[in-house]
This record gives sequence, C-alpha cells and structure tokens, in this order.
Amino acid sequence: MKSGNKIRICSFALISIVFTSFSFISERNAQGPYFGNGFHNGWADQNSIIIWTRLTEAPEANFSGVKFLVPSVEEQRELSKEANALKIYEKQIPEGLTLHQMEGACPGANGEVKLIYYPFNEPNNKTELDWKTVDVNKNFTAQWKLENLKPDTKYLVEINARKDKKSGLSDKINGTFITPPEKATQKPLSFCITTCHDYWRRDTTGGHKIYDPMLRMSPDFYVHTGDIEYYDVPEPYAMTEELMRFKWDRYFALPLQRNFFGQITTYFMKDDHDMLCDDAFPGKKMSLYVMVIGIGSMLPITKAPIFGNLAVGQVRINMPEAGNRLTSDLSTDF
Repeated sequence: MKSGNKIRICSFALISIVFTSFSFISERNAQGPYFGNGFHNGWADQNSIIIWTRLTEAPEANFSGVKFLVPSVEEQRELSKEANALKIYEKQIPEGLTLHQMEGACPGANGEVKLIYYPFNEPNNKTELDWKTVDVNKNFTAQWKLENLKPDTKYLVEINARKDKKSGLSDKINGTFITPPEKATQKPLSFCITTCHDYWRRDTTGGHKIYDPMLRMSPDFYVHTGDIEYYDVPEPYAMTEELMRFKWDRYFALPLQRNFFGQITTYFMKDDHDMLCDDAFPGKKMSLYVMVIGIGSMLPITKAPIFGNLAVGQVRINMPEAGNRLTSDLSTDF
C-alpha cells in the first residue's frame, strides 16, 4: 500500500446507538408475495456483481412466534445419531404446532421477480431485466449476475415482485451497491469486517446493533468472514435441510441486517458452523445432513466453494478456503 492511502476498518463490537429509521425502500400490497428477506449482493468486481433475493409469504418474519424446545446435550447427540426427522421436530417444536408458527419463521412463497438497475447519477440509463420465477427448489430464491458495469460507480437497484403475470405488483424494494475502483486507483477506502453471528446473539430485537452505525459510515464494502449461522446450536438444532434454511431465512429477515445488506457491497465467506458444525470436514455427517462444499441458495454465489481473490482499488481481498477441515485427521491442518 502506497503512502497517502487511508483505510478505515470497523470490526464487530457492542456499542450504544439510537435505532434509526430505514432508508431501504419497500412498497407492498396486502396479497403478497413479499421481500421478507430483502436482497443482498456478492462477489462484486469492477464490472460485475451478483444480486440475490427471496420471496416470502409475509412481509416480516414471525418474530412473535413460539420459542423452540431445547433438547438436553444427551438428547441432541442421540437425535443426531439416530437421524429420525420426526423425532428431531418432536423434540424441538411443541406438540400441535408447525415450524411456521415458531419464532422467526419466514416461509417462502412462489412468484416472479423483476430487476432494474442503473448508475445512481444516470436515472435515464436504466437496464430492465425480464420477469423471472423464483426457484422453489432453491428456497424460493432468484439470482442475477449483472455484467458490463462501470468501475467505482454507485448503482441503484429496484426489484419488483408479483404472484404471476396476471397479477399486479405485490412488493417493491430499492437499494444500492458500489463497484470497486480499478486496481491501479489510489483513493481512500473504508470497509467493515464482522464475524460469528446468529439470531440468538443479536443485541436488539431488530438484529445486531452494529449494522446501523456501519451503514451510517457508508463503507465502500463489507466482509463477513463466516459463521453467519450456527447449525449446531439450539433453537433449533438444524439437523435437517429445512431447519438449516429456517435459520438463514430468520437471520436475513432481521430489519437491521436486511436494511444494511440492501445498500452495501458485500463479500461473504463461509466457516465451519454455517457449513455443518464445529470443525466440519467434507463427508462429516450431522443427523440427516452430510457436509458438502458450498452453501447453494443461501447466499449470492454462482459457484462453490466460496473462496477467491478480489481487488478493490489497491486493496486485495483474499478469501481462503477456510472453515472446514480438509480431512478428519486434525493433525493435517497444522
């Protein structure tokens, strides 16, 4: 790094803030589907970015739902070993209730989405993509890879939702992202880095407080270094694919997170807990789920595994293949 360049880093910390109103725009009708998880981006380079969104039955998660039952450590181990889906749910969901009635549930919904984007200072230079149906086999999500973008440029994104081509708009969200400057560009940059989140470690009902001051910093980009979720901790223990998706959907429905990710260029890494469990390795099994490399429809990615190198001006982001051991032999990692 040449002298004269300035970098401002914000790491995850607990600080006192006033909960501010959102500038993240949403318009909706009473029928749905909705953008309960908003949208977020990933893998931005000087000329491209990936945009991710998901349609939901309700505009907000069921944050007033019923709390999960918590199995004992011995029961959790037995459930993981036995791998019986019915027992996994019976031990964690009160009798007579469904997963959709539990705290934080944010069920997906079928429908269509349409994306419009343009440079922030060029509102007449809009690119309008065709309507596309969300993929019900990928948790009601849709992704786009936007290409031929300008470097070091702020873009505005608008995404519309509807039930089908015979229906009117059911929801609309706006947000922004910034493409990185060219590699040779010398300019001050600010960025934020956090790690190790999950729903139960939030420090306000709206999410993690840090996301509001980070947003007000207007960083050039943000990196989450993994453990976004923890499959192997209770409420619930995510021993089925449905419960794993439940945790991601609940997390990204938190208003503070949803507002932040819709406005800031983001790079997501994975770690062991959001792949499977602590010290996970390929082929390791937790109940009904065997670890595979890649997170699939949970994040804005077009390939797996999630690692690589990117340049933001003269700052290089190196995202190594981390978070899961290559083998079950712990000695090979050192």
